[in-house]
Amino acid sequence: MRLAFTALAVTLAAQIATTVALNAPAILAPVAAPALGLPAERIGWFTGLAYCSAMFTGLIASHHVSRIGAVRLTQWAMLASAAGLCLLALHQTWLVLPAAFAMGLGYGCTNPAAADILTRHTPSHRRGLFFSIKQTGVPLGVGFAGLSLSALLVWFSWWLSSLIMIIPCLAVALLSQPSRSRLENEPAANEPTKPAGPQAEAPSAATVQTAPRARLEQQNSARFSFSALRASMVGPLKLVFGDTHLRRLALSSFAYSSTQICFVTFLVSFFHLELGQSISFAALVLAGSQAVSTLGRVFWGYVSDRWLPPGLLLGLLGLSMAICMLWLSRLDAQSSSLNLMICASACAATVVAWNGVYFAEMANRAPLGRIAQANGGIQFVTFFGGMVGPVLFGLGVSASGSYGLPLALCSLLPAAAGLSFLHAYRVERAGKRLRAQ
Repeated sequence: MRLAFTALAVTLAAQIATTVALNAPAILAPVAAPALGLPAERIGWFTGLAYCSAMFTGLIASHHVSRIGAVRLTQWAMLASAAGLCLLALHQTWLVLPAAFAMGLGYGCTNPAAADILTRHTPSHRRGLFFSIKQTGVPLGVGFAGLSLSALLVWFSWWLSSLIMIIPCLAVALLSQPSRSRLENEPAANEPTKPAGPQAEAPSAATVQTAPRARLEQQNSARFSFSALRASMVGPLKLVFGDTHLRRLALSSFAYSSTQICFVTFLVSFFHLELGQSISFAALVLAGSQAVSTLGRVFWGYVSDRWLPPGLLLGLLGLSMAICMLWLSRLDAQSSSLNLMICASACAATVVAWNGVYFAEMANRAPLGRIAQANGGIQFVTFFGGMVGPVLFGLGVSASGSYGLPLALCSLLPAAAGLSFLHAYRVERAGKRLRAQ
């Protein structure tokens, strides 16, 4: 169990660091974009490119996790994210897109590596909780970025503040080195008991262990070539879209992730530019809402392990996301500060808190020994939503001259995905009752 907590510590720290790097530009946008001669809504294009880079990076990296090593891949991700922040800090407009690309490289490698580490080293009947705790790294990272930058901008310029934010990335890359050999090579003792209900089909983490000798043979046989690159990109997608459960998870993740990224990316700009709030207040609201999201992720993970099947819970969360985004779209300049904070917290508890349950369900549904590939294929679709969502949102703001309509439209996709989960859950229950008869 000690190794399980080490695995959790490494993956959680990596998630926080890459999230800090990816979300720092969105918080800096109201002051950095004018300095670079760009409108603030162009942050949607920056985020879109970062997620486009993450899509393909995660797809390829997931196919080579065992060859590279999950912890080594995590360290590479940290260095790529740090490089992106350094490029942004150079205060050159033409370096903005390369910075987004580098941050996407870092963000895309994190989840496949974490999925490999956590699935091999955590008890199968506690995956919902462990994956949810690991996924709290996203709101913790956003919150840390909001709090840090709101303070740093008081004393330093935006580009120097961006440069300071590389410290978490470099720290994780360095501090994860001592645990590398144990997490990549040493098998952990996992409990073989499977839970009842929908998670009864979950493979035991012990069954997906790769023996050191087999891992060595796989490393020796791996070769970089065009055909290998093509296989690494097509294989995970074929795996996901060839399975009914994984396909539903992937398509719904498009809806959920696009909504989440739009909320996190544009909240500060929405509060500052349209609602007339200060950047410091907007950043603090974003940071505070992420504290709620952190608790929400752990809570939903516990609920999925104890009380509600993950599919049912994901459906209910989708409908809740839609309601919260509609509420956010109705805010205006006359809304009280308390109303703004409560609404942002409600959005964070749903729109930003679904991921842990989602990744646990993905681990349960993935074929034996192919968790990293399933993660890479689903992540491709998830990040596609993260790429398309903010770009379309930014275009909507430019076309309508307001944030209200794009925010309201963000409620449509999670509502549809939530209904899809609920329908699939009813069908699955009906099938089980028929088989029992």
